[in-house]
Amino acid sequence: MMPVMDGLETFSELQANLVTRSIPVILLTAKAQPAELKSFTQLQVFDVITKPYDPFNLADRVAQVLS
Repeated sequence: MMPVMDGLETFSELQANLVTRSIPVILLTAKAQPAELKSFTQLQVFDVITKPYDPFNLADRVAQVLS
């Protein structure tokens, strides 16, 4: 869990700023219920990686998503 703001609040702040709006955002979350994943898609985040995840493959997954 993130202190002060959660990931969606952080994403909203990034989207509200012209400088950071175009940065691709990948959420790393434990919230993996179908309704939550659907809302992430509707927000147009670049990708969602759900916990638990394999830390040894995380960098490869991010690189694959961003390529």
